[in-house]
Amino acid sequence: MLKLGKLITATTTSFEIFNFDMSVMARTGRPTIVDFSIEPEPFGTGGFRKAFKATSNDRGFNGSTWVVKRYLEKAAVDIIAIGQTLEEHTKKVVQMHCLAQNFAAKLKEELHASDDEILFGETMSYKKICMIDWNDWQRVCNSRRFYRGDIPQIYQQQWEHM
Repeated sequence: MLKLGKLITATTTSFEIFNFDMSVMARTGRPTIVDFSIEPEPFGTGGFRKAFKATSNDRGFNGSTWVVKRYLEKAAVDIIAIGQTLEEHTKKVVQMHCLAQNFAAKLKEELHASDDEILFGETMSYKKICMIDWNDWQRVCNSRRFYRGDIPQIYQQQWEHM
């Protein structure tokens, strides 16, 4: 709600969003422009990136919270040191995620068709991920839906059922 007498300083950031299309094995040529409101402080940091919660009112991205991950400075230096750009590395991350998503979906279809779902158990599922150009490649990042919960606990439960 609006607070009288208080200046609203929240702004949105426009991103160029690129998706990977498994049917043609190519990244989309034209980006989709999406405005996100990003929380100023990361809710998680580790590995290669800082993770920020973000929301959008744009079609296809509204109605849920997203995670925008931005490379840590040390990770960016390491990626560049091995001869890759941040753009190339992020493209690979998105491409490999989409490939794993496709494998998991195909496995689920095959198990369902052969009526082996009960024997095999639950299969993994992957959600939408995309590459974001945030004005320049020094700020390239990726985005995915945010899910509440204790992730290590979820993995532990999956291992216990195996």
